[in-house]
Amino acid sequence: MQITLTKIEDKQLLKTMMLGYFKEVDQSKLSINNFKELNYPYFDLYWIEPDRIPFKIDCKGVVVGFVLINDYVLDLSFKADKSIAEFYVKPKYRRLGIGKATAYQLFKKYKGKWEIRQKTTNKNAHFFWRSIIADYTNGNYIEVIHGEKETALIMQLFSTI
Repeated sequence: MQITLTKIEDKQLLKTMMLGYFKEVDQSKLSINNFKELNYPYFDLYWIEPDRIPFKIDCKGVVVGFVLINDYVLDLSFKADKSIAEFYVKPKYRRLGIGKATAYQLFKKYKGKWEIRQKTTNKNAHFFWRSIIADYTNGNYIEVIHGEKETALIMQLFSTI
């Protein structure tokens, strides 16, 4: 599977993909105007702050998704270097190995400690990340729950060194 990660320069491309992503996973990030506007306060920071990197995921010349990485972490005791803020593969391109190949590229490119988070309600994301991380680390990762009730997050903490 040939996957290419390229920094996104075109803000509108990312905004369009994020609208589809948030319609699926978290409609609170969309305006009430028919879900056509993004309510994501960190959006512009991905072109300003050097530790926030927006990538588009290309497969055979087609943009199939995006991933946003940064150095913002919640578990301060683990001291992760990187985290994935958002990760999206368009539904049409899922279950083809694209997500796994993308995650592996990121883990190889940014060696160090990682923190990956999902809402407790996003069961598909839990399955995906547990599978990917367990495979990549040979099961050598920690999983913790951060927060309570509706705002709780499941987090995987691991090292790629």
